[in-house]
Amino acid sequence: MIVRLVTAASIDDLRFEPVHDDRVQAQVRVDLGADLRRLFRAAASGWVGFDTHAIADGRGGSVIIWPAGAPRILVRRYMRGGLPSRFVRDTYLGFRPRPFRELSIMKMLYENGAQVPEPCGAAVQWLFPGCYRGWLATRFIDRAPTLWRWLRDESPTAEQRRAVFDELKQAIRKVRSLGVQHVDLNLHNVLVCLPSNRVVLIDFDRARQGTRDENDLRAELKRLRRSAKKLDPDRRVITEKDLLALRAE
Repeated sequence: MIVRLVTAASIDDLRFEPVHDDRVQAQVRVDLGADLRRLFRAAASGWVGFDTHAIADGRGGSVIIWPAGAPRILVRRYMRGGLPSRFVRDTYLGFRPRPFRELSIMKMLYENGAQVPEPCGAAVQWLFPGCYRGWLATRFIDRAPTLWRWLRDESPTAEQRRAVFDELKQAIRKVRSLGVQHVDLNLHNVLVCLPSNRVVLIDFDRARQGTRDENDLRAELKRLRRSAKKLDPDRRVITEKDLLALRAE
């Protein structure tokens, strides 16, 4: 099955519509409506008839849909981490699904110029009342390794590293100025778009809303430094100068 997704004439105002299909509930971009409904039904059925490709390196649980002659869509399946993942991989409890909350945050950030992926839709499959599986769909950003992979595999110069870290700080400031705190910022949740080295922030699943202190970067940058030390304890990839660059000025 090949899904041909149309491109919005204007994305200044992203409009979404609710969809109910058996036990699948979705919010889909109006301009992508019919195809996204088909896509989410396929996600709920295990992608039968679709050509998919898993994304690794910090973006596990994600699948790219490869429709011919159209922009590609990345669908992230919500997966549990830490201790709960040993018992339950992809089911959640509650009547306020996390995918719809993240979609709302992404829409607001994207429309206000934050450096985040273009949102396309979200869906949940109700297994029974109060128990669901979920997915989030965004435009796939080609040639965009995570910050960790970029540092490890692209051999950036000291100047390129400094430029990326400076842009990362500005991207975080922008998000904070819009009243959102990322909470789970690490080297896997930052993409570096090649060849421009533009920074994009991803994974706002557990983001907090309500704070607008755009100058307070300490919490986010502390998480990034902690992530760097965990991934590279021997400092083979991330230098002390890099860690200094990840400090609030």
